[in-house]
Amino acid sequence: MKGLLIVKVLEARNLIAVDLGKTSDPYCVLVLGSLDYGKEDLVQRGVGKTIEKNLNPHYDETFNFVVNPENDTLFITVVDRNFLLSDEVLGKCCISIAGLSNYVPTSKWIPLVPKDQLNQLYPFALSHSPQLEHSPVKPQSYNLGEILIRVTFIDLTPSAPIGANPSSKTVLDDFGFKVFKNESPDVASGSSTPENRVDESTPNPLKSSGGSTLPSDGKVQNRPPEVLSLKGIPLIHRGEMWMEHSGAKKKRSSYPGSFYTDLLYDNQKNTSAYTEQIEKDLNRTFPGHPFFKTVQGIQALNRVLVAYSWHQKALGYTQGMNFIAGFLLLFMEEEDVFYTLCVMLENIIPGYFQQDMVGIQVDQRLFEELLSKYHPTLIKHLNECGVTVSVCCVSWFLCLYIDLLPSAVVQRLWDSLLCGNRDILLQTGLGLVTLYKDVLLSTDNTVDLYTILKSLPFRITNKGEELWKVVFQNYWGLVGMSLARAKHLEAVKRNIQKKELLKLQKFTHFSLEDLEKLRAKYEKSLLNGADTAEASGLEFKKLLDTVASPSDAAFTDAIFQSCLDVD
Repeated sequence: MKGLLIVKVLEARNLIAVDLGKTSDPYCVLVLGSLDYGKEDLVQRGVGKTIEKNLNPHYDETFNFVVNPENDTLFITVVDRNFLLSDEVLGKCCISIAGLSNYVPTSKWIPLVPKDQLNQLYPFALSHSPQLEHSPVKPQSYNLGEILIRVTFIDLTPSAPIGANPSSKTVLDDFGFKVFKNESPDVASGSSTPENRVDESTPNPLKSSGGSTLPSDGKVQNRPPEVLSLKGIPLIHRGEMWMEHSGAKKKRSSYPGSFYTDLLYDNQKNTSAYTEQIEKDLNRTFPGHPFFKTVQGIQALNRVLVAYSWHQKALGYTQGMNFIAGFLLLFMEEEDVFYTLCVMLENIIPGYFQQDMVGIQVDQRLFEELLSKYHPTLIKHLNECGVTVSVCCVSWFLCLYIDLLPSAVVQRLWDSLLCGNRDILLQTGLGLVTLYKDVLLSTDNTVDLYTILKSLPFRITNKGEELWKVVFQNYWGLVGMSLARAKHLEAVKRNIQKKELLKLQKFTHFSLEDLEKLRAKYEKSLLNGADTAEASGLEFKKLLDTVASPSDAAFTDAIFQSCLDVD
């Protein structure tokens, strides 16, 4: 489970004086790490402002972290700024993320402990009362002062709409998805007819019609599939069109006819960590959907996911794939779903489900860039309020808007996505922000802004056509997206590489700059032939072995290999 942790450092009191004038110049450093104290991963870090000559500073600073509340711990260090020599640590504390209530601000005075008592730093469980405790627990015997913080946790896991009020009698659309307040079954599904008929209310992409968001200029036949698909593919042709234009049909024809069944047969007695996780996730996939309450639906989903995990062993299975495969099963035969899933994960949304989620990181950065270009005033307002909008969009992209937007809107979005328009995920996000731009601009509270941003997809109940009109008129045909993605991809890879080197640096005497030079030297040697590369690799490893203790040899080897494996 992912969440957003909003940490507001309010003030500190009774800090120790380390300067000659019997005062200090304190600032705060916040690091999100693990419970393995002293070896916490530098995943995210924030540095606050310095308050000069003050032992009771008022900060009023906000920091945002994306967290896993079950594992992460927040470390806060209060440091004295020394303008001549090195800075000096005044005290430390740590905060447990686990157990924080969703959307409930929690404030507490936290005592500081000495820097050399790192092994005594245990998670400081915050109370779940939003009220400030006026009788804080005093530091044991350290008397290093205290720091006052306010923490708010926001669960970013896709869930039911905030404030949604479904009727007591659950209403489902034609595709088995819940219909919420203000949404009719017809609007939700885009069709009120049985599966074997074409609904006249769903525009045919091969015809032009008045009132459409697409221009009617008599040249429809010359339009690319991704443009035609924005009008919505007729239901009886949807699966076939997805197969054809996504490349899944071509991919299937490149394999023997029995490839899928042979893959399942050859591995029917095999198990892996992936197959075990798949089994756990089967009943979590659209739990309220009639199809996935049947043995037939569950078994088909299981076969598709298991087959893919054996077909692509490097990627295997990651949570989230089950929803993509499950949604495809509503429109396609099982074997067609397998090949479409392959194409989607490898070609259409590459890197979305890799360990480092490179694809998501790239689109997240690109989304921020597009928002800054099209809505500079809004971005300025959000930044001033301490809000990062791209944090909320991660869940939109990762699930491809399934279970967030009404199913009819998701279907038309997927029509465009599988017909060649990968940018539709970003365009839809821009459309959502545009529709509710005024609401966001009129809100100043950080928590309220995050609440609104998270709920944007759920607000599109009967506004599907309005959303597509905004998307087509304002964001269709974005220019330079391939170059922009390539630029952000390089930046993401450099960031991943830097994190690996930061881990390695803890076990060496090399500076980060030295390690980057060593890695560059090794990568350069790869261009000069296998013998040189092998020799250079051994030389690099020999250097690492000389600075790592014997007890860390296995870890050093693993990190060394991971550094070399980063593309």
